[in-house]
Amino acid sequence: MIARDAAPESLRHPHAVVLIVVSALAAWIGLGSLHDLQHADSLLTVLISTQRWTPCFWGQDRFGMLVPLLAMPLRHPLANLLAQGWLMSMAALLAPFVMARFLAGRAGAWMATGACANVLFLAIATPEVRFDWLVTQPYGLSVSLGFAGLIAADDHDGIRHLLAAFALLALACWVNVGVVVLLAIAAAVSGSRRIRLFALVSAAAAVDRG
Repeated sequence: MIARDAAPESLRHPHAVVLIVVSALAAWIGLGSLHDLQHADSLLTVLISTQRWTPCFWGQDRFGMLVPLLAMPLRHPLANLLAQGWLMSMAALLAPFVMARFLAGRAGAWMATGACANVLFLAIATPEVRFDWLVTQPYGLSVSLGFAGLIAADDHDGIRHLLAAFALLALACWVNVGVVVLLAIAAAVSGSRRIRLFALVSAAAAVDRG
């Protein structure tokens, strides 16, 4: 067994390794043929970002426009579209890793689980389904934010981590309030601090609906 001091640097920071690999993969996918499937609804987020930003998708009171807000400094439509696609794809590819990390714990095989899930998805899903998951729909983004919030609340103590967890959960609920059901189930079956997790999820959902 390799001692911790002798382990490669990458093994000591698995979260950073996953983030770097997923970021690069999302950029590579986005510069390929992914955006060939853009349509009227998916292009609206570029207009929301560059022309008139609103908290939710135009004409709706759901699906928070977090990514268009982050991409707002990029005023060129093509640059804005590519940036939004990169952010959404990165979040969608991170979702299996973050879910596995919470459910399996720090010592579990969460990296292998997340990698296998992404490989199977990219290999099996049709181009239309890949585009929906990676770009159009908010589910991957809300899952990544929500489960990151659960990890922060479950693994750490202190007001700073609790505030960070609440912020992540609130953003997840803003992006897609339906994620609350998934987060509550995950907290019930795997969380070590269920009362804390349920309280944070409930508060985040209440703030979003308020």
